Amino acid sequence: NDKIALGQEYHDAMHALGGKEEELKNLSAEKKQLLRTAYAAIQDVFKRNIDALKRKRNSIQRIQEIIIDAARKSVEDGPNYNKDAYTGPSEKQSITFRLNENV
Repeated sequence: NDKIALGQEYHDAMHALGGKEEELKNLSAEKKQLLRTAYAAIQDVFKRNIDALKRKRNSIQRIQEIIIDAARKSVEDGPNYNKDAYTGPSEKQSITFRLNENV
């Protein structure tokens, strides 16, 4: 995966640059620009990943809401299976769901 490789390259480069502030100050303008460009690229990847994770989380929440609504309507509105696995009119029953909010 390109994102994993890019992240590893960034990590390795940052580790290699650690403690070399004086050398960084003395870099040529061209090399400083290369570092800025690389930094901007990795920040863009991080932002896109965060956005994708947010979209995924929102999609999962919508799917959960659809499933919960369907389950509630099926219990409230129509015949359901009883304990003997037969369908027929049933008393309206409440249904409660508890979801892990850390999804």
